[in-house]
Amino acid sequence: MLKNHDAARRSQPSRLCKKARRRSFINCRIPELGQARKYVDYPDLENRTLSVYACSPTPDQEDRMRCSSGKLVNTAVHDSSTMTQLFGSSINTQLFRAVRTGKVKAVKRLCQGDRVDITTTDRTGRTVLHIGAEQGGTGLFHFLLECSGLNINAADDSGKTALFYAAQFERVVLLQRLLSSYGALVDIRDKSGRTALSYAAQHNSYRSTELLLEAGAEIALEDDHGRSPLFYAVQSGNYAATVRHVRHIKDGNLALLLAGQMGRTKIQSKLMTLEASIANWEIGILQKLLLQSARSGRDDMVRPLVQFHGIEVDTQDADGRTPLSLAAERGHCNVVRILSKRGANRELKDSNGQSPVDYALRHGPVTHRCILRNWMPWSRDPNPAH
Repeated sequence: MLKNHDAARRSQPSRLCKKARRRSFINCRIPELGQARKYVDYPDLENRTLSVYACSPTPDQEDRMRCSSGKLVNTAVHDSSTMTQLFGSSINTQLFRAVRTGKVKAVKRLCQGDRVDITTTDRTGRTVLHIGAEQGGTGLFHFLLECSGLNINAADDSGKTALFYAAQFERVVLLQRLLSSYGALVDIRDKSGRTALSYAAQHNSYRSTELLLEAGAEIALEDDHGRSPLFYAVQSGNYAATVRHVRHIKDGNLALLLAGQMGRTKIQSKLMTLEASIANWEIGILQKLLLQSARSGRDDMVRPLVQFHGIEVDTQDADGRTPLSLAAERGHCNVVRILSKRGANRELKDSNGQSPVDYALRHGPVTHRCILRNWMPWSRDPNPAH
């Protein structure tokens, strides 16, 4: 009978299609016979009775149909775990939907009298305050806070408070009120040990990060995995939040190392624009970074290191190789040009007796010509003798 399914669907009248479409069962693909149920027997043009099959609704579809029907759900006899953990009645469902969409009038109408339990939670343990903080309406949140009488620091099943959702979704005005007027705890942790500051840094919420730091959020607090908010800012590629952290702690060395480990090259190049008085750079870290940048051909890092920060161009690694040797070995002519103009010594030999010119010649004639043409004598005497 499954072979005749397409023929039966083509032969059925439009009236049956509309009726079945209202039931949300038509035009479903039949995966297996056991998962399909017989909908109607319909005779075709040759008076052969063909059975039309349709897929059974999923448990989530049945739950939505029960919620939208306007009838109370009896959780005592209902076997679906989804509905048991969801809401006690469709009135509560309408309340959460109204809060999520920011419909203040609908929320006030539902909260009149004892029609709805405003302290109820959803299947993740979130109250109307958590959803209201995610929505961001200050007037709606203030009404829910006064009407429900819930604690502003009440946590859901994951340990998040309303402050977490306001910071994560960058609800700036509401976040200011939570920190100043409502008395929300700024350094409260969830079940994984993370704070609202780490979520703000992870989700590129720069303004939330700024407000939390101004409110006294502890920037060095690590979660259960040993990760600080600065780690999440660098991991998400959030340059603005990373710089805000660096300016707050007066140290950019850790951010620079994290950006190098995670491959955040843009954050590295942006951090190089910060002055030493702000980031408190360590010379050893910048020297290693110069060698790595010359090896990988990153002229966007080599230029500020040697020009803006004044790192010695003839810095040597453990094998005695200079940045010019590393760049010439791999044929990075842009880096060779920058280092040569800053007076890098092309005759300085490493522990193997090789100079930058030798490495350039070994790489090829193009690199060799590049290192010869762009080299100029560098004199520290402003008035050299003629």
